[in-house]
Amino acid sequence: MISIKSKSALLIDDDRNTLTVLQSELLKLGYIVTAVNHPARVNETLERMDQIDVIFLDLEMPVTNGFEILKQLREMDIDAPIIAHTVHIDYLNQMRREGFNGLIAKPLDLNTLSENLNRIIDGESVWQTV
Repeated sequence: MISIKSKSALLIDDDRNTLTVLQSELLKLGYIVTAVNHPARVNETLERMDQIDVIFLDLEMPVTNGFEILKQLREMDIDAPIIAHTVHIDYLNQMRREGFNGLIAKPLDLNTLSENLNRIIDGESVWQTV
C-alpha cells in the first residue's frame, strides 16, 4: 500500500479571522494546519511539529513583527518556504530583500490560492498583490 503524506502548513497571524479563513481554505486543499495567533507561541509550536512544508507569516503583530520572526525562523534553519501574508504590500521590496519566498496578500484570493501556493512550494517566487 502506498502512503501519501499530507502537507503541513504553519500559520502565524494575530488576527483570528484571517487564521480562520486561511486555515479553512488550506484544509480544503488537504493541508494539515497549525495556527499560531501570537508570536510568543511560535517556538513552542515549532518544537511540537514534525513537518513543516510552508509557513504563512503576517508582518504586523503585537510584540514583534513578521520580519523579526522571519529572521528567527531562518536562524533556526527552517527550510520551508515562508510566505508573507499581509495587507502591507508597500513593503514588497523589503519582503524580497529580507528573504520571504513570496507574498500572498490579504484579503485572500481564493481563486488563485492553490496555484500560487503550489508554485511557491515548487521553488518559484510569487508576489501576488491583488
